Amino acid sequence: MEGVLTDSSPFGNLHGVIDCLVVEGNQAWLSGEIANTSDTYFLTSVVDNGTSANDPLDQTSFTDVSHEPQDCSAQQDVPLFDVPEGQVKVS
Repeated sequence: MEGVLTDSSPFGNLHGVIDCLVVEGNQAWLSGEIANTSDTYFLTSVVDNGTSANDPLDQTSFTDVSHEPQDCSAQQDVPLFDVPEGQVKVS
């Protein structure tokens, strides 16, 4: 399984190759290697709370960047933050 993560933030864009994805209900954990780097890895989590204006806002964690491989299968409990202008899709 391979996918691509594009994470835009005030600090710039991060592009990564996803090598681990765990979905439980409406939450997903993703990890992999940052593209065009050597030995730089990421871990992040997102929550899809629906698409209706009446649903709670979707959520995301900060993307943890490390020189050690990250394992999303551990489903780490990470702080989540509301995404008021974004749409997260977990399926």
